[in-house]
Amino acid sequence: DALTRSAGLLDRSHAGRLKLIGKDSLDLLDRLSTNDLMSLHVDHGIPTVLTSNKGRIIDLLFVFRESDSLLVLTAPKNQRRVADWIKFYIFAEDVVIQDVTEEMAMLSVFGPKGATLLGQVSGADIACVKQYSSTRVNIAGVKTTIIRSDFGEVNSYDLIAVKQEVPKLWKELLDKGNSLEVKPVSLEVLDILR
Repeated sequence: DALTRSAGLLDRSHAGRLKLIGKDSLDLLDRLSTNDLMSLHVDHGIPTVLTSNKGRIIDLLFVFRESDSLLVLTAPKNQRRVADWIKFYIFAEDVVIQDVTEEMAMLSVFGPKGATLLGQVSGADIACVKQYSSTRVNIAGVKTTIIRSDFGEVNSYDLIAVKQEVPKLWKELLDKGNSLEVKPVSLEVLDILR
């Protein structure tokens, strides 16, 4: 009900998060996955499939381009496998892979009132953020990157912040979302919606 009529808040920190740093990162990942990453602009993201040399799926990734790095979201507990596969293909390329899964956390807001909630807590016009684009905001003193990542036909936003700040972020979203009937939801509920 929350996901379809108001908004649901979900902790998705279990997803893997890698940072790829270096001038050859985009080119290397473009060669190893199925989508056109070379046309990816800064502060935008794109889903892609990382495949083996035989075309088998290693993982479904979401690649987000920052000004000086790539943020790569992986399936839960799969970041090591993804990192190892990419490292296998680094020869002379300028690419450094950092696992930031334990340093950063990710919350997600799903539902038709998600943009309203995020606008209220950040003071930014979240409704104008297009799919796979992002904005950087401050929510209750927490520096947060918001990436719009619509889930099927449901508006959704991923919030990435430093892990120890996430309890403050969670509380602010639920407190301010009370009037919008925002509720915490589980992965099982998201699977039902999917």
